[in-house]
Amino acid sequence: MSGMTKPIDNSIAQEAMDIVSGARQQTYGHPSKNFLDTARLWSVVLGVEVTAQQVALCMVAVKVAREIHTPKRDNLVDAIGYLLAYDATKEITNEKGTIRIDTGNVSYPEYTNRDC
Repeated sequence: MSGMTKPIDNSIAQEAMDIVSGARQQTYGHPSKNFLDTARLWSVVLGVEVTAQQVALCMVAVKVAREIHTPKRDNLVDAIGYLLAYDATKEITNEKGTIRIDTGNVSYPEYTNRDC
């Protein structure tokens, strides 16, 4: 295959979508709540405020570091999954409806961990 480039494998993205919206979400709940819980724990451990969006981006970075060290399909699938989860953390849904948060600097104190 000299001079040829590998075509984009859309099955990687589809696999990530299936995992994030299916089994993973059933096991761990919606990324907004799960990553918010993780952010709160990381905030205590690190001594600085961490957001759910930062958790997702840090997890993407972990997968990129692993891909650099040992390239594997699983790293790519998981990185895409974490980016999908990042996008999902920008939405908070409760009995009041769904709010889209497109900035990490916005605080919604009326939405607590129990609201998500």
